[in-house]
Amino acid sequence: MDAHPDNQNVYMYDCIVGNPNQYFEYDSTSQRITHKGLCVNYDSGTTNVYVDTCNEGSNQKWRYDCNTQELKTFHDDKCLDWGNDNLYMHDCHGGSNQKFLIPKMWMEDVSYLVLDTLLFETISFILQSHSLAPSSFSF
Repeated sequence: MDAHPDNQNVYMYDCIVGNPNQYFEYDSTSQRITHKGLCVNYDSGTTNVYVDTCNEGSNQKWRYDCNTQELKTFHDDKCLDWGNDNLYMHDCHGGSNQKFLIPKMWMEDVSYLVLDTLLFETISFILQSHSLAPSSFSF
């Protein structure tokens, strides 16, 4: 991901070590992806993704599914997608242009977001069935 320095559009670009336009952070408390104090924003009218002033909107709160490698907002069930180097939201279809690898440093922050209650209960049940204490695993 890269944030254009002039128009704040978020797009795909070759990784360049040290490029400040490619530095994004995830805050597990607010569930926001930020770039230079601005939030990654999904405009549901145009489906475009760009950075903008942070607010409390569900279109700025992101979730990641480790199994499908999809990024979604809490606004709707559309997936982050890219074509012609631009990032936008689109109906999920499982294509490679909707799969994203997130930085390892984000994993601890997002892991609890991708495990729904049923999955967590299933894992807990399996571990208890095999006499493994819940404290023996972590997400």
